[in-house]
Amino acid sequence: MPHLTQLSLESWRKPDSIQSKWLTHKISAVFPRRRPQVAYKDSELTARLEYLGLDTGRISRPQLLFFAGSPSLPSSLQAVAFRRLQGLTNADVLAFLAHISPTIEHLSIRNCEFSRSEDEEHAIDAIMPRMTVLRVLDVSGDLISDLAVSRKTFPNSTSAPSGLKFGNNQPRACFDDPDISRFTKLSEALAVTGWVSVTLRFKPRAVLDPKLIDAATRTAIARGIKFDAKPDDVPYGCYMV
Repeated sequence: MPHLTQLSLESWRKPDSIQSKWLTHKISAVFPRRRPQVAYKDSELTARLEYLGLDTGRISRPQLLFFAGSPSLPSSLQAVAFRRLQGLTNADVLAFLAHISPTIEHLSIRNCEFSRSEDEEHAIDAIMPRMTVLRVLDVSGDLISDLAVSRKTFPNSTSAPSGLKFGNNQPRACFDDPDISRFTKLSEALAVTGWVSVTLRFKPRAVLDPKLIDAATRTAIARGIKFDAKPDDVPYGCYMV
């Protein structure tokens, strides 16, 4: 019997429809001839998902954690892509990322807004040190700060190497239309980051501090980091997951 490893859901209508019988139907549609082995049991996903894509819909914290897999088992998710999700808080996303942090390699979150208190760090910022195998990060909107840069660790290393080269799997990050006010320490972040490529795209209306960008550029050049920051409309993001 086949095992479900990839699941993409798009444009669901009812908040309670992404579990139970509806999910059974969607999973069966992935394997029209043969149903996968047990995909869920007692509201717990037992399929070992490696890819999860959720696009355009409202989702609750329990439903999101449902897709993270059994809390009693290590995560199997390697790639996650979220688009236009509603109903989640920053704390909800943090709980989800905390569970998948040891295995996630590709993370893309675009056109989503997560409610957050003023004293909360962004979920991605907070969990970044634990996402040790993350090599592609693609985020749009006000979901990150320069902490997502400075807290990126080096693969199998605790200190910054003099030359950042990791072959074809170079860790790269793209931040599309972030809040520039959250990147006041960008140069300092680039001085210690494990990202080999950092791209910041801003809407044409954005007012960038030339001194901040210049300092960041010099730091990036000195460390061999590919760095780009400029106003530019990028409708589809920088990296596909």
